Amino acid sequence: MKTQNTRPVQQNIFIIYILSLLSLIVTVVWLNSIDVNQNSTTTETVPTATP
Repeated sequence: MKTQNTRPVQQNIFIIYILSLLSLIVTVVWLNSIDVNQNSTTTETVPTATP
């Protein structure tokens, strides 16, 4: 009985771990897409700041 009860818990933790990884990857890709859109303005200010 104990072994059957621990298996679903491990599966739930595994599913939660995968969901957290997917959400983290989605946020990183979303932030990267925003950075790419802002690169047109940031690349212009970086060379001017350097003496």
